[in-house]
Amino acid sequence: MADHDAILFHGSVIEVDGKAYIFTAPSGTGKSTHARLWRELLGSQARMINDDKPLLRFNTGAAGTIQAYGTPWRGKHMLGTNIHAPVKGICVLHQAPKNTMTRLSSAQSLPLLLQQTFRPKEADSLEKTLAMIMRMAAELPVWSMGCTPTLDAAALSYTTMSGDRSFV
Repeated sequence: MADHDAILFHGSVIEVDGKAYIFTAPSGTGKSTHARLWRELLGSQARMINDDKPLLRFNTGAAGTIQAYGTPWRGKHMLGTNIHAPVKGICVLHQAPKNTMTRLSSAQSLPLLLQQTFRPKEADSLEKTLAMIMRMAAELPVWSMGCTPTLDAAALSYTTMSGDRSFV
């Protein structure tokens, strides 16, 4: 994959208005639940790209060209679509008693993204993969979100990540 400017990532990806939003966290944290809440909140406006292992492809051109693709590895609920969209942002979830979001710096997001990326064993491919993860951390907005399994959490993350204030 690295030879084709792509990585396999661990996360749920939703497409809204032509943009992809990624939710990532260790297994069992609530990625699928949060993606379901977005679908409940936004209805047919939101489509699942992938619910477990999307492919992220990096164009060699300018910033803003990281695309999320659906894959056959769609998680236990088998949710996904054979579509792709440019990634608008990444949200690293953790369970919390209150919904909060904090924008992370590149340095803060890098180890979190690294943990959720499938890394090849071959040295050359690993080097290329690490360069793509560093590019993700530098180019994409990444947030840390403490969240509850509620529509309020989905509204906060959607509003913050998309800039759409219709749920405020």
